[in-house]
Amino acid sequence: MSKQVKESIKVSFLNIDLRVPIQRLPINWLNFKNYYTEQGKYKDSVEWAEPILNFEGWSFDDIVDYYDKQDSNIYAFSSYLWSHIAIMAIAEELKKRNKDRIIVLGGPHLNITHNNLDWFIRNKFVDAICEPTSYGEWFISDTIDQYIENDKIDWKQVSFAVYKYGVGKPRNKIDFTFPKSLIKGNEDILFKCKDIALERGIPLVLPIELTRGCPYECVFCEWGGGIGGKVIRKPMDMIKEDLDWIPQIGFEQIQILDANYGIYKEDEDVSKYIEQIKSFTGLPNHVEIYGMTKSKQERRWATIEPLARAGVVERYKLSLQTLNDKV
Repeated sequence: MSKQVKESIKVSFLNIDLRVPIQRLPINWLNFKNYYTEQGKYKDSVEWAEPILNFEGWSFDDIVDYYDKQDSNIYAFSSYLWSHIAIMAIAEELKKRNKDRIIVLGGPHLNITHNNLDWFIRNKFVDAICEPTSYGEWFISDTIDQYIENDKIDWKQVSFAVYKYGVGKPRNKIDFTFPKSLIKGNEDILFKCKDIALERGIPLVLPIELTRGCPYECVFCEWGGGIGGKVIRKPMDMIKEDLDWIPQIGFEQIQILDANYGIYKEDEDVSKYIEQIKSFTGLPNHVEIYGMTKSKQERRWATIEPLARAGVVERYKLSLQTLNDKV
């Protein structure tokens, strides 16, 4: 007897960025949407409800009402230090309004394991979370498949899930592949973000992920892609496809989200490509590097020098670990 699957479902996503005067593309939502649209089992059955792109002037009730009206089957939330309290309150209220909604959370602020099961007793409105240092694309994809195929989600079959009674299945992160460039197929969202930036008079920002993971194991670090493992890299053609939008749409800033920008020789090529775009078009005005490689000084300088020549980097971040209390 063939399995009866649901014909269609709707997925909502909420992430609240730091309150700074920029308009940033919703990279987390785009990553999840792109991955399932390219590789999902039931990609034609999933509607990806549009997230809030600009929170300026929105109250708590406004946000809750917006997502409540989407009336989605699955609600996914990203939790960070600055947004955790608000995210939890919004998620709880949405569950109160419809107990059949699936509520899942991810993000580095959760920082819990299956050994801390009392968390789910205190937060009964949460159905499951994604392990804070694991890949949300696999977690979301498995959650969607389980919801479509079954009356009740079997969280044991969801990659990296942590739930009230245990954990989901593990996966080897080396097997992850980036589905495509960030913007392709999402031009409507790009143009909406551009309109918001123009209306508010703020820079339009392209967040870009070149690699994921980190080979180091600094005890104080909880990088989103996990630490102490193999680094995976996005193909150069995908990276250039997104960077080519800089002059087309007018990206004034780029955020390179990698933990170790410069760890690959190809990162130098990315810097040179940005320098080339800047020389011909005058954009971008600024490149923010979240994390520079901890490898040899020559490799770091070869990566940063083209950006310095282009005048798009204004500061250099140093990673420092010491046992000296005076530092």
